[in-house]
Amino acid sequence: MRELASNTIADTVKAGLDGLNPRLLEVEITESLVMKNLDTGVLVLRQLRALGVRVAMDDFGIGYSSLSRISHLPLTRLKIDKLFVRSIDNADKDNNADNDGEELARAVIALGRALRLEVIAEGVEVPQQLEFLRAENCGEFQGYLGGQPMPAQHVLKLLTTHGKPDADVLPPLSKQPAPDDVGADAHRLH
Repeated sequence: MRELASNTIADTVKAGLDGLNPRLLEVEITESLVMKNLDTGVLVLRQLRALGVRVAMDDFGIGYSSLSRISHLPLTRLKIDKLFVRSIDNADKDNNADNDGEELARAVIALGRALRLEVIAEGVEVPQQLEFLRAENCGEFQGYLGGQPMPAQHVLKLLTTHGKPDADVLPPLSKQPAPDDVGADAHRLH
């Protein structure tokens, strides 16, 4: 992302907001991108947070950040990478080696709570994954279980037909409040 390296992304976002509530915008940045140039990354993230924009670290857990560095980043959310989520439904409870995805997801959720960050799990595709994440108090999820990708005109039709996304259009495992400042493709777990 050239904007991060040239330190212009905050100006671009500020111009794009043009009177909109900045809390409704969340910028996702990958762990590896921030860590490649930590000083510039932290500066840009602070500028975005100063605007009131939410900042999520995407693909958390597959990059090379240290815990000491992550705790100093001005983030609002961690996103558990789908590689960890994918292995949740494949775990063989009698074989500890196969439970690594569950343990890593559990650790990221605990880390997010310790740092007072929201945690969202990516790539949730089956009910077993959702049940595990709910039991671990992961706040939100993204994935095919919540809905398939669709063209913008279909999203508009869905919203005008059904109103705000709620339990009628989301998986039946959870009664979910209507999202207020949640990404359109994220679903609350409790």
